[in-house]
Formats: sequence, C-alpha cells, structure tokens
Amino acid sequence: MKTLIASVVFLVACNPATASGPYVEYTHDFQMQGRYKDKIVHHGRVGYQFENTAGTKFYGEAGYITGGEAAELGYTIEVTEKLSVKGYWEGIRTKGLSHKLETAIKYNF
Repeated sequence: MKTLIASVVFLVACNPATASGPYVEYTHDFQMQGRYKDKIVHHGRVGYQFENTAGTKFYGEAGYITGGEAAELGYTIEVTEKLSVKGYWEGIRTKGLSHKLETAIKYNF
C-alpha cells in the first residue's frame, strides 16, 4: 500500500497534468459457479487519475476488498483515433499476495 501511494505521488510529480482528480469507487462482485452463488466480494477504493500533456491517462487506487486489501496502477494511451492501448497491475492481499498484469489493445471500426 505504501508503495502504491509513493508511485502515484511520483507519477504526479513527474508528469505535468492537464486533467486530474481524486475519485472513490465501490464494486460489488456476485460470483457464480454454474447456477449457484459462489461468493460475494466487496471492493472500496480511493484513487487519483490524471492525463499528461501527451494525452496518456494514468491512475492509481488502493483500498479494501472483502477479507483484505487491494491496489491498482494503470494507464490508457490513445495511439490514434481508432487504436488504444490499456494496461494495469492489480495486487490483492487476503491470505497471501496475488497479483496480475493485464494489457489490452483495442481497435474501433
């Protein structure tokens, strides 16, 4: 959690922002296994998002998750009007630390 906060402060300090601001997000996951409820997970996070002068959007957020805590850092780059690249790292600590890194490339027709 301290690493996430330090990373967000560093990104904000190094990139002149054209649009930025804090936000609060709540997510409710109702997970199913077949036809039956598997588990319910609640996420509550606070974050900060900004856009640098080149148009790249960055964000960082941290908060609680049912049974632990979570953090996420991500970005969105609009390469052209129709092509964008998004990516993020998310870490969740419940019994141990689990994390993932995801990148998506999107082309609009």
